Amino acid sequence: MTGKIFLNYRRGDDPGNTGRLYDRLEPEFGKDALFMDVEGHIKGGDDFVEVLKAQVAACDVLLAIIGPRWLEVADETGRRRLDNPDDWVRVEIVGALETGKRVIPVLVGGADIPRAEDLPEPLKPLARKHAVRITLERFKSDAQGLVGQIGSALAEAEARRHAETEAERAALAEAERLRAAEEEARVAERVRQEVERQRAAQAAGMSAVDVRKAEELANWDFIKAKTDPAEFRDHLARYAGGPTERFALERLASLVWAGLNRADKAALRAFVDEFPKAPDLAAAQSALAAIEAKEAAERASAERRAQETAAWAAVAGSTEPASIKAFLKAWPDGAHAGDAKARLAELRGAGRFSRRAILKGVGYGVGGTVVVWLAYAVRTPGTPVGQPLNDLSIRTFAGHTSFVVSVAFAPDGRTALSGSWDTTLKLWDTGSGSGAGSATGRELITFTGHTEPVGLVAFAPDGRTALSGGGSIMRGKDFSLRLWDVAAGREFRTLTGHTDTVNSVVFSPDGRTALSGSWDNTLKLWDVATGREVRTFTGHTSSVLSVAFAPDGRTALSGSSDKTLKLWDVATGRALRTFTGHTSSVLSVAFAPDGRSALSGSEDRTLKLWDLMR
Repeated sequence: MTGKIFLNYRRGDDPGNTGRLYDRLEPEFGKDALFMDVEGHIKGGDDFVEVLKAQVAACDVLLAIIGPRWLEVADETGRRRLDNPDDWVRVEIVGALETGKRVIPVLVGGADIPRAEDLPEPLKPLARKHAVRITLERFKSDAQGLVGQIGSALAEAEARRHAETEAERAALAEAERLRAAEEEARVAERVRQEVERQRAAQAAGMSAVDVRKAEELANWDFIKAKTDPAEFRDHLARYAGGPTERFALERLASLVWAGLNRADKAALRAFVDEFPKAPDLAAAQSALAAIEAKEAAERASAERRAQETAAWAAVAGSTEPASIKAFLKAWPDGAHAGDAKARLAELRGAGRFSRRAILKGVGYGVGGTVVVWLAYAVRTPGTPVGQPLNDLSIRTFAGHTSFVVSVAFAPDGRTALSGSWDTTLKLWDTGSGSGAGSATGRELITFTGHTEPVGLVAFAPDGRTALSGGGSIMRGKDFSLRLWDVAAGREFRTLTGHTDTVNSVVFSPDGRTALSGSWDNTLKLWDVATGREVRTFTGHTSSVLSVAFAPDGRTALSGSSDKTLKLWDVATGRALRTFTGHTSSVLSVAFAPDGRSALSGSEDRTLKLWDLMR
């Protein structure tokens, strides 16, 4: 059975039932027949709005999944989301209703069908739709009933499409028959006229050459006002070398030029070759030359960029200012000129504040006063002299407007992510910047979307995606994790399911799943590709503060405020062992590279090494 099913639901309004229902429908109708916006149907680079519109237009059945908070869910201003004409739950349902799609309200979590007076005007017809109730106690039987109703609706839609297709096929066949008949009549008429001309010519005693000229002139008179180039190509083929050839060539060249894409190099070249005497030949040659000149300039520019990149690579790590200056002289306006100037500033700054230079520059002073002050200054990081001398950092990256509370290197070490109380993440080029805190490094992308401080950042093993969350720095109202396309700085999806602040997150070694721990006392395993919650790990009696995957990805560790560590079987969510010994919260956990032992850190000011095999 063919057909499309669209799952319309409100995030935060009992999403667990929606995911469970999707899993139930998939084996019945197939993954390709289902659309749910977290099931991988919206790919990187897709226009979210256009995808949803297209999917609603293409579906045969829309399931409007209604939970207990469906009517009341509000936006950040306190306004009910259903009252917003741009709310996508509303837009999807209204679109389906207006286009005559089968809309089935599915009631979950004990919800009732909304009353018409509680709905915006465009949604009022929803109140008259017969609803299907899905309960926790009778999920299998309730879901089977829904499967039957969907099957019937898809069968009706398929029959309707078949009837429409047959009608369209018949209409097309009739149109083709009429066109063929008209063409046949047209050819017959031309043949009849030609036969009559030949008879008239023979009767007048005309030669075969004269008859052919007469036919050519008659055909030219028939086509000279036409606008189809094929008519003139046919005329030229039939009457090559005839008295109308020049006129037919000029008309053909004019029509081809009028319909030519002037940016198409191949088309311009074909025009120049076919019509060497066309009135528009000079214009075509000029356009062709402009395209070729642009291509040559782009090739030269690309070669120059490649040469500059190679030149910069050769001197980027140099400690000799002369090498950097030579590069700047050769490439003053190049793409790496800014990097070269920053590197030159680093090298100058490195030699400006040496202790020997300071003493040499100011002398020893009277009575040792300057010497004593300098001895104090060079040992005190906060003083104007001591700060550059005691700051041994390679680079400084500035740009956040509040505390930076989380950082992570990309797997290749070329970039890094930072999370801040200013609610943003930033991606940094770790190969550019300045030393001794004197200037800022190069910021590549700022990620926006969080509404509260960002306390967690983690890179996927391939470095292409990253996760972020609120962290335990400040408990807020945002209990979600966000998955990012690192290169584009764009949010893929939001992972929701925890009921309190997320304290820690880590990718599995293969990058396919991620594990998070929360103040809600649970761990959750996520499918990174779809954003779906795979399973929940329960067992801790207080908040989960730290999580870690074993090197083989089969087991995981968690540390909690209940003073314990737990070892988990990732495949089943079952707790394998509980480790006790700390006298306060376990803040951090880590596996040894061989996965046989683990280390934990606690508020009790101790670290403990654990044998996981005993």
